[in-house]
Amino acid sequence: MMGYETAIQIAGATIGAYLVGSINTTLVVSRCIGIRDIRSVGSGNPGATNLFRRAGPMIAVPVLIADVGKSAAAILLLGEWLPKDTAPLLAFPLLAGNIFPIFHKFRGGKGVATAVGIFLGISPTAMLMAGGIFIIVVLIIRRVSVGSLVMALAFMPAVWIVDGMYSMAIVAGMGIATILAITHRANWGRLIRGEEPKLTIRNKAPDK
Repeated sequence: MMGYETAIQIAGATIGAYLVGSINTTLVVSRCIGIRDIRSVGSGNPGATNLFRRAGPMIAVPVLIADVGKSAAAILLLGEWLPKDTAPLLAFPLLAGNIFPIFHKFRGGKGVATAVGIFLGISPTAMLMAGGIFIIVVLIIRRVSVGSLVMALAFMPAVWIVDGMYSMAIVAGMGIATILAITHRANWGRLIRGEEPKLTIRNKAPDK
């Protein structure tokens, strides 16, 4: 039976993960460099890909690293408060915070960078394997949305190969893949219509 102290720790870790996920680095940085609300420009997504298109890689890449880092740190640090091997379940409050951030009027991103950080926190080796597949897919078809979903799907067999039957990691992987498929539903429509823009590398001055 779960003790009182354990219940408090689980609640604290869950709330902490949601709050960490609610910190949208793209929104914070874009405002600091003079871009108007990035949710009203480009794809409308407050994520690194939209920032990449608006401000270039010199700004977007550090933001992406920060988003990935805070999610990985949440899994590793807050996961210490949870029962053994259940840290991957923090994926769900982390993603909830990213998609419905309390600090940004509950209008957040699509969860890709957060998912990468979660996977990195669960199993760095499996994430490197899935990340390699992501890079190959994006280089070939130039669509981050497709690459992200493929990465999430690839993580499950990768973590099985690397860490064995790590059930909570498999559950997290399945959940993340489902969530990314839902948050990118507009992208799938644009892909079907041939309207989804390809990712191109360029430096662009911020919109004032």
